[in-house]
Amino acid sequence: MVEKLNHYEGLYLKLKRAYQTLSDSEKWPIERVNLGAGGFAIYTPKAYALSQQVCALFNMDDTFVFAKASCVYQSDKLNAQAKKRTAFQFDDISSEDSAHIVRYLMAKELEFHGKTSQL
Repeated sequence: MVEKLNHYEGLYLKLKRAYQTLSDSEKWPIERVNLGAGGFAIYTPKAYALSQQVCALFNMDDTFVFAKASCVYQSDKLNAQAKKRTAFQFDDISSEDSAHIVRYLMAKELEFHGKTSQL
């Protein structure tokens, strides 16, 4: 486990050096995503072609999850902010990161049901 974390830290440091202007995570744009075990959806003004690949970095409870994904859908309709709903499916994600997403989603679901049952 420690070896894997050290590996991820090394990758993160390489990314910081390669993209110095983007390396300050405090200045990264924060986007809401509809996250699932198989992929995610966002609202974006950017046009994506079907099968276009992207790299995604998610910050969940102060843990970074990295994945490569492909665009599988983009709406033709714009919302009030002139953005289109765009969906991506994970192509390449480590089993540890995939498990982290599932645990995160389950915890959020339990948290939601705990709040609604108290009403």
